[in-house]
Amino acid sequence: MSGRHALAVPRVTGRAARLTRSRAARPARQRAVLAVAYALPVFPLAVMVPETGGAMRVRAWPELGLYADDVLGTGIFLIFLGMLAVTPLVTVTGQRWFTRLRWYYGVCAALTAVAALGIIIVVPATGGMSGKLAGNVITFTGTMAILAFIPLGLTASSAAQRWLGRYWKPLHRIVFGIWALLLFHVWLIMGLHGVFLNFAAMSLPLVILRIPVVRRWWNAQRKARHIRASQLWAAGIPLALIFAWGLAGPVMDEARMGWLALTAQQIHV
Repeated sequence: MSGRHALAVPRVTGRAARLTRSRAARPARQRAVLAVAYALPVFPLAVMVPETGGAMRVRAWPELGLYADDVLGTGIFLIFLGMLAVTPLVTVTGQRWFTRLRWYYGVCAALTAVAALGIIIVVPATGGMSGKLAGNVITFTGTMAILAFIPLGLTASSAAQRWLGRYWKPLHRIVFGIWALLLFHVWLIMGLHGVFLNFAAMSLPLVILRIPVVRRWWNAQRKARHIRASQLWAAGIPLALIFAWGLAGPVMDEARMGWLALTAQQIHV
């Protein structure tokens, strides 16, 4: 149909158009990686929903508390470190097609933290509410870390960013405080061994790649391409191995405990 009787097709412009073009042009491998990456942080909540419902029906509070500590507690830290890994990955690769994961993982970490807080409040414990939330240093640091996620989750949207203006970025620097608080919390529980060493190993490369001088050096080496590629490999492989070693243990523990929670099997300590 043409002329004055032709139907006007609305044009998609602005940010929506850029997102549409970028998604259409994205290779299949990138789409597959993103699909897996979007599914992973949902795992802790997905396995805890049926366990929470079943435990509350039969009032199996100790079992629910143990599952929440292991599944949601480990899940919060893994999701949080996944969010923190996005910026270093941009530095290492020079690509930005996965940067949306930073927002998504931040929101998932906040939702998982709220779910953990809800279970803490529901599960009966000696000392009342104050005992559950701040009965000792361990519970106090865990509660403070969980509560700190709430303003981040509430202000994660683009609308909140526009509303807060120049105050948005300083507010979201609270993530570094949460990072330190979570490590301190795990250290109080585990000491200098076990999962604390795993999370510390995962954190080390993320800290190194955030140092301004390291980030500038890496960008300069990457832009030099083949001339200095060997230097990037020499620096990147040890960092990747440290991160992978730290990641392996908590991921296996999360999968094992998640399966136990999903199938409602009894925990044998």
